[in-house]
Amino acid sequence: MGEELHRRIIDMLEEYVILVEDDELILSHEEDAENLYRSVEEELSDAENYEPPQKEMRTVEYIPLETKMKIVTLTKQHPRWSLKTLQRTACRALKRKEDVKRWERDIMKGGTTKDKYTSIDLWTFDRFMEARAEGLKRRREYLHVKSGVGNDEKFARMGFKCFCAI
Repeated sequence: MGEELHRRIIDMLEEYVILVEDDELILSHEEDAENLYRSVEEELSDAENYEPPQKEMRTVEYIPLETKMKIVTLTKQHPRWSLKTLQRTACRALKRKEDVKRWERDIMKGGTTKDKYTSIDLWTFDRFMEARAEGLKRRREYLHVKSGVGNDEKFARMGFKCFCAI
């Protein structure tokens, strides 16, 4: 069986015609009198300067969760409205009716990943601003105490006895 397989492969290879003949090849020590061939070094220099074509980035317009909620609510209130009617009234962000189903799933999940990260960013920024305002307030109190202005009244309100004037 192996011999038969070998014979069939050899028969198949013999059927193919070799397109490149030895006359067309040039060796490295031979001269190219007709300038038919170019050197490989030229190809390498072209490869160094090669820049692949830029991929087109598809830009997707971000639609906030509140807008999605408004559009889904409006489409549920008016299920017979066409896409053009919805777009004319208040849903300019709506491109296809299928978007409503996807946005409804997003609302059920609590928003897309971008919506969740945006809410985390806003929450963090709000806490920072509160801490900053609180820090400024405490810093003013600290500077006021350190300067000695009104220390007696302040310590008296806190329940401390003032031994400043002895």
